[in-house]
Amino acid sequence: MKLCATDEPLDKPLDSSGLYASLQKRRSQLSSRSDATKRERELIAALGEDWPAHERAQNELWNHWFSEEGEEAMEALKAADGNDSALKELMEAHPDWAEPANRLATLRYMEGDFEESITLCLRVLRAKPWHFGALSGIVMCYAKLSEEANVLRRGDLVAEANRWAKEAMPQPGPRRKEWVQNMVTKLDAKLTGLSDIAGGDKV
Repeated sequence: MKLCATDEPLDKPLDSSGLYASLQKRRSQLSSRSDATKRERELIAALGEDWPAHERAQNELWNHWFSEEGEEAMEALKAADGNDSALKELMEAHPDWAEPANRLATLRYMEGDFEESITLCLRVLRAKPWHFGALSGIVMCYAKLSEEANVLRRGDLVAEANRWAKEAMPQPGPRRKEWVQNMVTKLDAKLTGLSDIAGGDKV
């Protein structure tokens, strides 16, 4: 086959600098995400400790979740509170960031759209099964739907409310420690996954 005027010779060395830079950027992002997850693991583990350690860890986790995408994004999230379109824009701009979806779930709950709030809580919990805010939110939503279910005789909604109530973070004590250990195990699995992906990028 003849070479066209725009064809490159087949024996011309490939410029791999762009690919290398892309791989280095990805490895840096994975490393940063791994560091953030390790910190999150420490804070989740501290939720099982005695007061005031568990209360301090809970407050620090909220700060951690808000600031995961950096200072500028955190300020944008704070400014977007209660603003439907601004929260959706943040969700689109940062698809791996759970907190904008959690804030939108809260807004939907306040608006009385409990089913949409549940959908958003589930999105958060797919990323962070230990997100006690989303767990609490989904229980609250099903509690509201259960009130309606009692009137409508919808036993399935009542059962779902009870199921999620068992998933929510318990009060401090033995059950809280058991819940924390379960969530730490999930975080360890996530850290292993991040490590495996980062290891696969080595050249």
